[in-house]
Amino acid sequence: MRKNIDDSRGGSATKIFGIRDWECPSLLREYYPDDLPEDWRLDYYANEFSVLAVPANKWRALSEEDLEQWREDAGDQMLFLFETGGGDNADAINVLKKIFSTRFVALSEESPDSTGLVQKRTCLTQNLTLCVFYITPINESKTYLKELRAELEAQLASCVGVQRLIFIVQGEERLVETLESVQILLDLMG
Repeated sequence: MRKNIDDSRGGSATKIFGIRDWECPSLLREYYPDDLPEDWRLDYYANEFSVLAVPANKWRALSEEDLEQWREDAGDQMLFLFETGGGDNADAINVLKKIFSTRFVALSEESPDSTGLVQKRTCLTQNLTLCVFYITPINESKTYLKELRAELEAQLASCVGVQRLIFIVQGEERLVETLESVQILLDLMG
């Protein structure tokens, strides 16, 4: 999902929303139709979202042909965020560049001091003006949205002048509900 917004820091940024791993158990339960064939899931996801975070263990062992199939299934508008898994990533990033051209970003591992509901990730490829945030799903805490708002405000303050703000919901439960809440919260924040 993509929304253009006026940035309160004086510019304009596009907010893009997505989920980590289009085949995670939560999405299989909450999002996809029961009768949707497994090999249609990425295409179905790409009809609604324009960004997808892919865990390192999901893509690192795949062949170039499999990665090319992902690119084709997702269509021309999908931006892939490939988590690198640490270590030397030069060869893997070169393969991604060959297949995905400018339609991918390699992301660093979560920083050791990333705690809380919002974690900012560092881009290892391309000189893009974007910020990527991973959001922890809604929990039963009565203060979740208040805490999330405070963390988002603090993190967004470090993204002056960026063109794209990318929000990825990750976790095992309530991903769709969390994504909807994050969108509403960001709309209310302006």
